[in-house]
Amino acid sequence: MKKIFYSLIGIAILVACTKEQDQAQNNSNEQQEPQTAISKTTDNQNDGTFSLYIDKTEVKNGEEICVDINGKNFKKIVSMQYTLRWDPNLLTFKRIEEFKIKALSAQNFNTTRASKGLLIKSWFDPAIQGITMDDDMPIYSLCFEAIGESGTESYIYFSGDPTIIEMSDPSGEISFKSEQSSITIK
Repeated sequence: MKKIFYSLIGIAILVACTKEQDQAQNNSNEQQEPQTAISKTTDNQNDGTFSLYIDKTEVKNGEEICVDINGKNFKKIVSMQYTLRWDPNLLTFKRIEEFKIKALSAQNFNTTRASKGLLIKSWFDPAIQGITMDDDMPIYSLCFEAIGESGTESYIYFSGDPTIIEMSDPSGEISFKSEQSSITIK
């Protein structure tokens, strides 16, 4: 019964995120350009805060690349939700693969706005015990095709817009950090 209840909660979160995303999109200017990529290195210092990161990487124009979403201080994580953003003028979303945590699958992602550089994720541990993983282990991978010109760089980062970033462990909501990364097209 718990599994059904928590599955319904997960579905409700995804539906709410989609409605929130549609409302935000309707209220924003469709012609607005994505923010300019900022060259930052991922901060992998271990201060005990749960973090997700994507290593900077390079890809040739026209080729496909899969980037890992990695975790640090991934201890007893019960739920995660956020939006991933990238420049859709430089990268075309292809798929999500290599799911490494229990109950994580393609159904945990809303890809309806992937063509606009937005991917919403909502996941929870159905056992409500929390999942623990070693530092720097991939949680899943995102695959893109590089469509930008050589020398361009797409940002890729975790965002609270339109879906608010929320992470929790068995005690409740926890702190989270991440830094913007990039994929350079060469």
